[in-house]
This record gives sequence, C-alpha cells and structure tokens, in this order.
Amino acid sequence: MQLLVLVITCLVLAPYSSGIPLQDSLSSSGKDNGDTSKWEHGYGRGIDAVLKIFGKFGLAKQDRSPPKHHSSDAESMLSQEMLNVFYGDSIMEIGNELDRKRQLETFEREALEKAVEKVSQVELSCNDTCLSLAGLAYRLKAYYFLGMMHHAGLLDILTIETLGNYSAFVPTDFAFSKLSYLLRLYFFLNPRALRALMLYHIAQGDVYSTEFRDNSLASTLLKGADLRFNVYNNSTVTASGAPINATNFNATNGVIHLVDNVIHPVPFGTIGDVIAISPAFKTLRKAVAAANLTGMLKSEAVTLTMFAPTDRAFAKLPKGYLDKLLKNKTELTAVLKYHLVRGALYVAGMPEEGNVTTLEGGALYISVCESEYYNKVWVGGADLTYPDATATNGVIQVIDQVLSPTTTRRLGANIGCISTAGETKAKNPMHKMMDNEINVLPWRPEKL
Repeated sequence: MQLLVLVITCLVLAPYSSGIPLQDSLSSSGKDNGDTSKWEHGYGRGIDAVLKIFGKFGLAKQDRSPPKHHSSDAESMLSQEMLNVFYGDSIMEIGNELDRKRQLETFEREALEKAVEKVSQVELSCNDTCLSLAGLAYRLKAYYFLGMMHHAGLLDILTIETLGNYSAFVPTDFAFSKLSYLLRLYFFLNPRALRALMLYHIAQGDVYSTEFRDNSLASTLLKGADLRFNVYNNSTVTASGAPINATNFNATNGVIHLVDNVIHPVPFGTIGDVIAISPAFKTLRKAVAAANLTGMLKSEAVTLTMFAPTDRAFAKLPKGYLDKLLKNKTELTAVLKYHLVRGALYVAGMPEEGNVTTLEGGALYISVCESEYYNKVWVGGADLTYPDATATNGVIQVIDQVLSPTTTRRLGANIGCISTAGETKAKNPMHKMMDNEINVLPWRPEKL
C-alpha cells in the first residue's frame, strides 16, 4: 500500500504549480492563479520531494542520531507555560521527552499516510482546473496541513464541493516545523483543540488578496473567531500575525493562501479575558484591576497590542517596588499604559529597529533580530518570549520583564541585535525549534 501511495503521489505532484508573490497579487485583480515562474515554494519538486517526505515511512534511510544541541528544558518550560496561558492544559505527564517525541512521530506518520492516501485517490485524475481545496493543497505540498485536517476529522471540508466555498490560509510544512514538538503533540492529543485550530485557518467564502485591508476581519469556520488582516509599512501583510506570502490559488470550491506561520493560539476572548483567566498573568490581572483598566482591555471598540509581563516578569522587580506601585494609581496607570500600543502590532510588522508610541505617550524601542529559523525581539529591554497571541480586540505579546516609562527610555539606546547567529539561536525560545529537529521532521520533503 505504501508503495502504491508513493507512485500515485509522484504522478500527481509532477505538474507542480506555484502562486503569486503577495506584493504582485495585491496589484492584480485578485482572482487569477499565479504564474509558476514568479514564486518558488522552496521544498523541491517531483519524485525527490516525495522520497524525502516518505523517508520515515521506511522508504528511505533515516538519520537516527541523537540531537546535538537541543535545549529541551528551556523549550519544554516555555511550551508548558504557554499551554497554561492559552490552553489551560498540561502534557508534561506523558512520560519523558523521548516518549513524547516517539508518540508524536507515530501520530504524524499515521495522519500523513491517511491524508495522502485519501487525497491522492480523489484527485488523481484531476488537472489544475478541477482540483478541490484538498487536491490543491496536495499540489502545493502542504502535507502537514492535510494530515492535521484529517486527524481533526475536517478533510471533507476541503474535498466536498457541495459544502460551499472557503478560503484556506494554509501554513507551509516549514511553518508547522517551527512549532515546538510539545505544541504539536498537544494538538494531536486534544481533538477539540486541534479542530478549533484548523477551523480557524478556514474563512467563509472566497476571500481574495484584494480584500486584505489593514485591521479588516474575515469570519472563519470557528464560531466567534475572526481572522484579522494587517498591512504594515514594510509591505508585509498578515493574517492574525502570520505573514501571507503567496495568494490566490484557485480551487473548484474556494481559494488558498499560503502563510509562513501556523495561526495560533486561537483567540477565545479579548485581551482582558485572557488576562482574567490565565494562570501566568495573576499579578498583571491584579495591577490592571487596581488601575481600573479592565474595562478598556475587554472592550471591542478599540484594537490594542499589549506587551504582557508574566508573573515571573513581575517577580524580577526590586523587593517592595510592586507593593508601592499598586498603591500609587497614577504611576501604576502610566506603567501599564506604557505596555499598550494602539492597533494590532504583530512581530511581522514591528520595526527592525525603532520606536512605537504607547498609550502612555512615550516611545517604546523595539529591535527585531532575524536569522534563517529564528527571531529575537527586544521590547524596551525585555525579551519577547511568546509572540502574536491574537485576541478578539488585538494581540498579546508576552514579555519577560516589566517595562518602565523612565528606565526603558534609558535602556533603548543600548538595545540591539545579538552579535552572532549562534547566540541568537541559543537564547531565543519563540516557539522555534533547534536545527537538528527541523531537519529530521517526517513530513519535510527536502532539507532546506
């Protein structure tokens, strides 16, 4: 059976097609499939790609060498903390790290096999003009996306045309590879959470790139959770923080846009709602209430970005300072408003180096350091430890220090990118993975 699926896959993937770079598509009519010469997916083509992706199915020799530089403790701690923040669950009781990774590999292999087999059987006889959303995602080599849709029981949405037209914001396989293995395992173990995640990537109706306007919304199949589009000065366009890099792939039952990140966590309420129930924001919740800012953070009338310090961040303050601050409402309000920026500021739209204006009125210095797999973001001297948590009225950026309108301004001039890529990788935990993990993921068609 595996060999049969491999042969079918090779045949279907042979006429590989691509899409339009976003900057080109925004100036077009918004309804044409892209010129294949304009955009490269970057994952390799045809039989070579298929052999790579089936490597862990026993059809290719695998490198089983142990990780060389894996910071599992830091990643596990961050992933677990953020699961508590946004999902309220724990997966650390699942044996040790090796057990968890083996279980994840089993889930991924089975989901991928079943999805590829089902889609290849349905779409084998189709040319580019008769592909459903599932077949088109298959042609675009979005294998992991299809596997997750299948595991969530949602693959029929992409294949059955009578269900209606949809717009799928499809993360590339590389986008999924950037998720912590703990988060990927969490979704496989929690069908309801996985279902919500995947439904949030599917918008109602045909939404073309011409409709991507700053701060506009699109209803998704997840009730009450809209995708938020933002257009930034650096020409980046995002869907709830995920950069949209290729657009307007037409299918018989909708359209696909490819995104660089998995769009998560799924918004379940306002910024104020997240702070109110999250176990990581107890101190912030207390401070917001003392400053009478709860109503503003729960309001849907204004879109905000909050740089949210966790309880650990508040614990770093000098002894006695927090108690003193909570008793001084004027100063407390100024400090909290210095953590707020008007509009939805996702990492993709942050200045490489520069200031943003806070609600307190002061300038907050931001520095974004990029490498091939990692970003390191400094926010007024604090490290952005978990980015782009979309809320219904904006976005939460989790930071590891409390910002001050006075001390942060002094710090700003001295903040910059870490000098070497090695240090950036070692110190940055932003739901990224170490190189050795990225290179051995079972669904990767080709090592980048």
